[in-house]
This record gives sequence, C-alpha cells and structure tokens, in this order.
Amino acid sequence: RGQHQHEEERHARKNNNNTREKNRHQPLETPTKQEKAPFYTTQTSGHTRMTRGLIYQAFLRWTNYQLDKQKEFIGNLQDDLKSGTILIKLLQQVSGKEIKGSWFSSPGTFAHREENFKILFDNLHSLTDSPIPFNASEFAKGEASLDTSLQLIGTMVQHFHIESVLRCLSVPKNDDSSSQRMIDWWNQHILTYPIKNLHQEFQDGKAIASLIAAYDSPAVAHIASETDPLIVWEQTARVLEDRFNVPRVIEPRFITSMPENQAECDAAILCYVAFAIQALHLG
Repeated sequence: RGQHQHEEERHARKNNNNTREKNRHQPLETPTKQEKAPFYTTQTSGHTRMTRGLIYQAFLRWTNYQLDKQKEFIGNLQDDLKSGTILIKLLQQVSGKEIKGSWFSSPGTFAHREENFKILFDNLHSLTDSPIPFNASEFAKGEASLDTSLQLIGTMVQHFHIESVLRCLSVPKNDDSSSQRMIDWWNQHILTYPIKNLHQEFQDGKAIASLIAAYDSPAVAHIASETDPLIVWEQTARVLEDRFNVPRVIEPRFITSMPENQAECDAAILCYVAFAIQALHLG
C-alpha cells in the first residue's frame, strides 16, 4: 500500500510539473481551467474590465515568474492564495529574507490559514515599513475580493520589484510616485523619446521600442517603419522576451486597446517597464 501511494504521489507531481510548464507562458486572453481570469465575467463596464484585466494579468504573471524559482505555479489570484502558503513563499522569494514566525506549509484548518496570513502581514509590514490594511480572517475564509487580492500583490510588486529597480538606478526616493520617478529617469536617459505619462504614451509601442533602441538599436531596426501599434508591440515584446529574457507579463492586445486616461493601468505598465529597464540598463 505504501509503495502504491508513493507511485501515485510521484505521478501527481509529474502531472503538476507538466501542467505548470504547459501553461506558464499561456496568454490570458482566453481563460483556461489552469489560468482563470475572473475579470472576464465581472458585470462592469468595458473600460473597467479592460483596466482590471491588464492589472490582473500583469500581477498574476509577475507572481508566477517569481514562484517559478521555487517550482510553484498558480492559476488564480484568489482561490490559489487562500491558504497563505503561496504568499509566504512569494514574500520570502522577492524579499530574500526568511519569514519570521512558525507558519503552516499545509494548513488544514481555518485557524492555521488565519495564522499564516497574520504572519504574512506582520512580515510584510516589517519589510516594507508601510501600513498593511488587510484582514487575515477575510483572506483565510476566502472572502477577500479580487480588488483586495490585487492590492496585496501590488504591494509586493511596488516594494520588491519597482522600488528595487529604482534603487538600482540610483533614483532618489521623494514625494513623487514611482511612476513619476521612473518617467524622470526615462527622460534623462532615453533622450530620443521623452514621455509624460505611462498609460497613454506606451499604447503605440514606440516608447518601448525606443527604450530597446537606446541600448541595442539593431534589435529593433526592423520595427522602425512599422505603424500598426499592435504589430509594433508584438515585435518589441518578442525582442525583449527572446533576446533579453524579459517576461511577458502583459499582452500587447491589452496595451493597444487600453482606454485613454486610465492612470490605473500605470501599475501594470510600470511592472513591465521595470523588467525591461532591469534587463537593458542594469544587465
């Protein structure tokens, strides 16, 4: 019986690994059983759904990019987080710090899940020195809204990805937003294509192509005469992914169809731009 159980567990691990590998780079335009995209079924306006979709996609893929280093994978930013275990592993990965406290790797009860989230939020507060406005009980019950889950992941993206890149770029921290500080850095270094904001000037793909050209102009020489925004974005994203190992955390179709004046999309765009600058400027 013990040998049979061992074989079943080995087979399950193999199937999980195969599923993870198959779906790691799967576009989120068509939700699958493995990668669910709840924003497609929300009863909200088209603009709100597109904005939420862009942010959800970026944060889910950023999360899986980090978790892949620990051979983990999630398909949903709500159901797959309610044990707290994945989030603790994520925080440990992106912070490079051991998590303080005795957390449960396989929480079997509500009390165990709630304790995991208390430990998570205590450590997140300590590492970011920022208020953490989340309720451990709400997450442990699986009652946290999608927006709340996005806010939690966004906190980690902000502190351990975007701010980390800004520090490496020697961009001083001040009262300006991270978006504005990245724009200021951009305008000092990417002189051929100054920008004023992220959500409008990145839609046609020319800004991200100019970023690549500033460091490796031959890589995007074939894009210079292209005028279709979707094609420009597709080709620049492919260059970044294939030549510079920049993860495609957002899909070009979402960027090019993004509603105008949607500053809420800045978080998703900044997440991607930070990856690109990290690869191109910081190496």
